[in-house]
Amino acid sequence: MERLLELDLERELAGLDGPVDLLDGLVAVAVSMATTQRHRTLARHELSLAAVRDPDLRSALLAGGDTIRRLGARMLDRAGAADPVAAAEELAAVVDGLVLTALVRGPDDPEALAAWVRPPLERVLAARVRPDGPT
Repeated sequence: MERLLELDLERELAGLDGPVDLLDGLVAVAVSMATTQRHRTLARHELSLAAVRDPDLRSALLAGGDTIRRLGARMLDRAGAADPVAAAEELAAVVDGLVLTALVRGPDDPEALAAWVRPPLERVLAARVRPDGPT
């Protein structure tokens, strides 16, 4: 199951190698999660809360999250991150927080949402990815 998720994500994110492409991709993912994929994101958050009390569900959710983070770490490595694993963890946490806030407080408009999520994601990438790319 995790490998299928990984293949799907790789296909969707193919070609996002540099920091600018990666930032654009992350913004698009966050906007999608809070708008067109809102129903899936809400379900994932509900499952996450249930997983606190259900070890089997927790294992399944962690496996899926680990798959996403591994792919993120590979992309961040290609973009020049000094510690791609830590960068992937941080970006996943930031995206989750931004999306949850957007679900509860807004903004709801995709353009406004993109403008709102871009600066914090840009700051994380700037702190984690070397400006001259991979060495």
